[in-house]
Amino acid sequence: MFIQLKNINKKFKDFTALDKINLSIEGNEFFVLLGPSGCGKTTLMRIIAGFESPTEGDIFLEGERINNKQPQERPTNMVFQSYAVFDNMNVFKNVAYGLKIAKTPKALLEEKVERILKMTGIWEKRYEMPQNLSGGQKQRVALSRALVMEPKVLLLDEPLSALDAKLRGAMRDELINLQKRLKITFIMVTHDQGEALSIADRIAVMRDGKIEQVGSPEDIYAKPQSSYTADFIGTINLFNVLSYSKTAENTLAVESEGFGSFTLEHKLRHVDESTGNKKFVMGIRPENINVSKKPQIVSEADKKHSLFFSMKIVQIFYFGDYQRASLAFSDGQNNQQLSAFIGSNEKLASGDEVQVSLLKDKLLFFPSN
Repeated sequence: MFIQLKNINKKFKDFTALDKINLSIEGNEFFVLLGPSGCGKTTLMRIIAGFESPTEGDIFLEGERINNKQPQERPTNMVFQSYAVFDNMNVFKNVAYGLKIAKTPKALLEEKVERILKMTGIWEKRYEMPQNLSGGQKQRVALSRALVMEPKVLLLDEPLSALDAKLRGAMRDELINLQKRLKITFIMVTHDQGEALSIADRIAVMRDGKIEQVGSPEDIYAKPQSSYTADFIGTINLFNVLSYSKTAENTLAVESEGFGSFTLEHKLRHVDESTGNKKFVMGIRPENINVSKKPQIVSEADKKHSLFFSMKIVQIFYFGDYQRASLAFSDGQNNQQLSAFIGSNEKLASGDEVQVSLLKDKLLFFPSN
């Protein structure tokens, strides 16, 4: 394994920032540390870079323990959220700074700086001062300065957070292309779920100094291992499971908050003979809910695979390429609500009575926190 973190703990006086972190990162991987502010993701990155030391645990890079190596002795380079470009130097000198400190011969220095500035698309700005650059151009300068040193690992601390939405999307695509062309390991910190899903080969979801789940974007989204991950990544409707019991082999009878009683094939992967009265949470993604204004004929075969409800639209939120409908049960006895995604061309409005269906095999179940 290219990078291994073993039993990493980090304490600041009485505060535990990281708690028994074990993580492996492969070579040439675009890896993302994802979580809310204060979860420990930036502290973990700074430990990899050498700007912080773990209170306990070991860091290995290509099998070598690097705990005692200073940042400048590690084959890593870091791009900070604030860019940290030198205001008194033009773009070329900013990018050449590290090579100059390393006493790189002038011809080789110029060759390397030209190559990386062309790769990041700012060669034309090489004589500009930072105050004349846009946010996106400053970000490219910071990236170029880190990449020109040819690190084995590039560390990116919220690199796109200061950019506007459109530019952020363009820079995200640029990072993906750069990583593929350079074939080095990128480790990025972000709190933006959409950014992580679109950019990463793998994601580590963090919570309160611990790793909640590691996996591909597809696994993190479609197969979350906890209600926290399911709720943090994307949008999900969550309901308490009030009771459950095996009715036959691989079949469960479930009673849930909002949905009442129904049966389904045994999906509660956490349920076994030893769970006893363990409590669960049930979830469904909004895109897995079908909303129809016209009543449909429901057969017994349909009921085996789907749940059907009469509901009322409380409110419609328009997002351009889709709409989000907030739904309430029509009987007025059930206070639970659902969020569902519907097409942008669907002619539905607040107050409409609708039929709602969802596939049972799209239901997700998690132990209650």
